[in-house]
Formats: sequence, structure tokens, C-alpha cells
Amino acid sequence: MAHRSRSKNDQSDWKELWSGRTDTDARLPSIIEKEVRERLLLLDGGESLLDFGCGTGEILIHIAPHYPRVIGADISLSMLEQARLKFQQGACQDIRLLCADEQSLWTKIDESFDRITSTQVVQHMDPEQVDHFITQAADHLNTGGRIVLFDMVHPRYLTFHKLGLLFPEYRPAHLS
Repeated sequence: MAHRSRSKNDQSDWKELWSGRTDTDARLPSIIEKEVRERLLLLDGGESLLDFGCGTGEILIHIAPHYPRVIGADISLSMLEQARLKFQQGACQDIRLLCADEQSLWTKIDESFDRITSTQVVQHMDPEQVDHFITQAADHLNTGGRIVLFDMVHPRYLTFHKLGLLFPEYRPAHLS
């Protein structure tokens, strides 16, 4: 089966979907606790963490205390504002937040990391964007560092997402 190239409209749909949001999916505390434990096991240490696609910081707020240096990045300024409030209330004020996409992120940082994570992001990128992200992330890893991608969705399910069948309340405007 041939891979269908995504158009500029397809690529901008996910940015449109997330850019104005101030919430992520509401997960139960018990689910978040399990996710945090799983992620800490997979991350397995390190001193510095870059989380691309941190959203409102729902998971990052629990992982950040395990790292002396943390940067959270997201394309949505409104989600980052929610994260900032959450971090202030949770006494995690040392987390640096950046509004950036997969291209601009690397121009805004000049340091390297032990761990670079991303959650539910790469499935919204075309193959060239993923290649660029992974290449840039690898260039920003310390010796022995890791890139850890969480919650990747198989491409066959993206159609359901794009049609608004998984989350009808976030259906792209051109399909409404």
C-alpha cells in the first residue's frame, strides 16, 4: 500500500486543533499515576529533560521533580499558560516553558539533554517532520541520552482522529 503524502492543510489541521486549547484529555488521577510510574521507568534517570508537546503539563508536573533541569515545549500558548499556572500551584516553578513547533524548538534552545520525550505528537507529523525532529533531538542529546516517544498512534487510526470520530468536540473546522 502506497504512503499518502499529507498536504499542507492536513499538517496545519493538528496545529489548528491544539493551538487554542487550554486542556488535554481529562484523565483520572489513578491513570495519571500509572502513566507517571511507567514513564519514569522508561526514562530511567538522567539529569535533564526536554518534553516536546507537554500541553498543560498534566504528566510533566509529576516527572519534573525527578530532574534538576526541565524544559517543556508545546505549540499551544494557551496550554502552556495552563501549565505555568499548574506548575506555580504545584511548586514546580523551575520548569522552563517554550512555545515552539518541531522546527522552531531547536532555535530556542542551545543546550543538550539526557532525556528528550514527546507524547502524542509524532502521529500528527508527516514523515519529513518526524525525521527532522528525531535528527534534531539526537543532536541535542548528551552522551548516553535517550529519545523516548510515548503514545504513538498507528497511522490507520489517524483517519478516525481527522474525521472527529475519536474526539468529536475537537473536529477540524472544515469537517463541521
